[in-house]
Amino acid sequence: MNCKKTFNTYCDKLSTDFDFGKIDLLQVISKLKKDPAQARAAIQIAVIIGYADGNFDDDEKEIVRKICRSLEISQAEFDL
Repeated sequence: MNCKKTFNTYCDKLSTDFDFGKIDLLQVISKLKKDPAQARAAIQIAVIIGYADGNFDDDEKEIVRKICRSLEISQAEFDL
């Protein structure tokens, strides 16, 4: 599956049923624990997406915190 199709698949899951889509996506992201550099890159991408509209709000920060917890990476590294 190509990256764009994968991205769109997860966006569709989040749009259809946010809670289920979030759980599914966190399970996939948690597999990055094996590679700390990729795990940190995933968190950095989530932060960038959070800031995309110019406002990284509390709900968005909480999602990134959940990603940090699932990857067992300190939230403090990303000022969360």
